[in-house]
Amino acid sequence: MGLKRVKNKLCKNIHSLRKKVEALIEGQIVSPAVKKKLLFSEVIEKQLTENYRVLTKPAQKRIFWKSISGYVIKKYKQKSYLKKTTSVVTYENNKSRTRLINQEFIGQQVINFLEKDEYSRLCPRKNDYVTRIYTENL
Repeated sequence: MGLKRVKNKLCKNIHSLRKKVEALIEGQIVSPAVKKKLLFSEVIEKQLTENYRVLTKPAQKRIFWKSISGYVIKKYKQKSYLKKTTSVVTYENNKSRTRLINQEFIGQQVINFLEKDEYSRLCPRKNDYVTRIYTENL
């Protein structure tokens, strides 16, 4: 098969968003307002996916995720759908991961501190005591 023929076959399988909406509501009686809202949601989904794919740096992706996720997404439990459709990697679990890393880091610092001889000794030796010998005046 030629390259052009393969590309044409692939392009025929790709439907426009209107055709996708028509396929979803095929055989059902739906008002034009619902059809417009469904088309709008498909358009927004596709645009978000395209915008995310353009981003290259993790900081940009983090800002993108913060801008599209919020209270309403959480309230209606659409976060998983949003992750699935836009293939966004979330950065929300970093807080617990950072806390765990900080605990390990602090624990290691405490161990290092206590292992140093200048700060911690098991038992003082004989020469570590300061003793004064008092003589009574006769």
